[in-house]
This record gives sequence, C-alpha cells and structure tokens, in this order.
Amino acid sequence: MYRKQAKHKERCCPRGEMEMKAKERLGALFIGLIMLLSVAGFALSNPVDLTGNQEESKIDLIIKGEMSPADVVYILRNGKTILRYYYAADEKSIDDKIKLEVFANKIKNYVVLNEIEANETSLEIIGAVAGEGRIVNYEGVINETGLFSKFCEIAVVKPKECFLNEI
Repeated sequence: MYRKQAKHKERCCPRGEMEMKAKERLGALFIGLIMLLSVAGFALSNPVDLTGNQEESKIDLIIKGEMSPADVVYILRNGKTILRYYYAADEKSIDDKIKLEVFANKIKNYVVLNEIEANETSLEIIGAVAGEGRIVNYEGVINETGLFSKFCEIAVVKPKECFLNEI
C-alpha cells in the first residue's frame, strides 16, 4: 500500500514541480512584503502633512517683511510654496500686490505670500522640487494664468487644477 501512495504522488506532483511552486509562492510573498514595507516607509518618511488641519493654522497666508531662513524651511517642509514679492511704493506695484493677494487667497492651502517693501519690484516663487529648494524669478506681467502656470511647475503639494492643466 505504501508503494501505491508513493507512485501516486510521483504521478500527481513530481518533486520538481513541488519545488517550483514553493519557490513561486516564496517569491510572491517576498514581492508582497517589499510592497508593504515601501508603502510604510514612504508614509513615515514623507514630511508633508496632507491632512493639513493642524499645520495650516500655524502658517499665515500673508507675511509682511523678510522671513528668516528657518521660517522659509518650515513653510517648505509643510508643503507650501512661497511667493516672495518685493515691491516699491508706486501705483503699479500696489496693483500687482493686490493681484497677488487675490491669487494667494484662491489657493490659500498651498501658498504663502511674503510681501517686502523695497526699492525695486520683483517676484520670486520659492518651492522644493525633489527635496531641494528652488527659486524661480517670475518674469512678465503678473496675472492669474501666468502665476498659476509657474506655481504648478514648482509646487510640491499642488491643487487638483494643476493636474488638470497637464492633460
């Protein structure tokens, strides 16, 4: 009777097939484990709070005057982009300042407007791309379309409208 069972096992599942199935299962288990650990690792290493409830209340939408480097780093680490506007006390600069404030209010969960009175007028967009800080000088007329385009290029955390523009 023992010989019949042994012959049946040999015909049913040769030893090579059993080893192959065991290796496939082990490989699938290994890949699944890697996927789970990578998701957990990403979640733990991501400095951006995507829920945004607690951190947003600590960061003002409009900051007047120079910011310290520590403040800039803090804002960038919280996934926001900084619009740093140096403006003179002339009428055109004040109009552009109002345009920037309206723009910042439209995407207030993603941006901080830093207004600095100066002799010359310029606009810098400060963000973090691939973990590194990046400053882009905005050239041209300040309008919502141009601002939004540059903002979407440099922002780490983007509103859904940025992804719609890519299509």
